[in-house]
Amino acid sequence: IITAKIESEQLTGTIDGSIYFTEDYPLFDLRLLCTQLPIQDMIESTLDEQLDEYGTLEFDLEPQQQLVIALQGTSDNPIIRGEATARGGTLVFTPKNEDYPPFEVTLGAMNVTWDSVTEKAEGSLDILDGSVEYTQANLSAHNIKGTLTLIDDVITLDPVNAIITKNPFVGSFRHHLESGDTTLTLNGTV
Repeated sequence: IITAKIESEQLTGTIDGSIYFTEDYPLFDLRLLCTQLPIQDMIESTLDEQLDEYGTLEFDLEPQQQLVIALQGTSDNPIIRGEATARGGTLVFTPKNEDYPPFEVTLGAMNVTWDSVTEKAEGSLDILDGSVEYTQANLSAHNIKGTLTLIDDVITLDPVNAIITKNPFVGSFRHHLESGDTTLTLNGTV
């Protein structure tokens, strides 16, 4: 049986579980639970590089974040599962030029999982409120709300509600990561 605590400026958590040495290979049943993480720093460093040519993204998470990583199986065939959760936060995108619209989003509950068997991430993100102003097209959207999901390499926002140019809209968004196929539907009055 293993129990250990981790405490630093950026990381706080515990490791518990067991390692069995009764077979040819060690058998793991371990769990890491982190309640203080440098997630914001990791996200910003990743996104800053990808978004640098388009603009800047300010990302602020509420302090209640959690990461659970489980290691099970033998050392020659380990299975790793992870789950990250956060209560909410904000996103603010400021473009470098007028080709892209600025936007602000208030986020609710966030949940992401990954495992070494499927090697795929899945997750969901609640959008509590958002706004975008695209002056070049004379379009604005406010009160954007919905739940964004990632399942089986498909990003979905369905339904999404918004006020676009002062009119209520409901719609959906679906993007397949492998094929690149995207579907957007909007219902409302322009």
